[in-house]
Amino acid sequence: MTGRAGEEVAFQYLVKKHGVKNVKWVNEDGETGAAFDMIVKTESGQQEFVEVKTTRSQDKDWFEISAREWEFAQVHGDLYTLLRVILPNSEKRLQIIRFSNPVKLCRERIIQLAVILPFSGTLGMSVSDLQIGGTGSPQGIQVSTYKVTLPDNDK
Repeated sequence: MTGRAGEEVAFQYLVKKHGVKNVKWVNEDGETGAAFDMIVKTESGQQEFVEVKTTRSQDKDWFEISAREWEFAQVHGDLYTLLRVILPNSEKRLQIIRFSNPVKLCRERIIQLAVILPFSGTLGMSVSDLQIGGTGSPQGIQVSTYKVTLPDNDK
């Protein structure tokens, strides 16, 4: 529901900025699985692909982007935009943050990528499931556990 609400807000924002004839909401009738949510016809006649990421938390400074979305962003460069929609709560106003060409922004260290480990329920696994020889371990992920004694720095 949060994602859908964010897409509605983004659609209204883009229509106000570019006109209703120049904005196509790809997911208006349901999720399509595309690497973007909207297509905007720019003033120069090119198509800009817009992916919307929504939260209700003013303090959440991260969001997930799929490998497919990132790969699409790499190919389309300046024609790929992320819109971060922060829905209002009772005290705050709605915010939209625009990241044009997020791959370039990442290369310039303006934004960062992060890896999220599949522990604590992300993929329904625990660290013990991922131990070498564990039965549920996805290919390419291994966790080794070692017991070490660290020096006491308080002395």
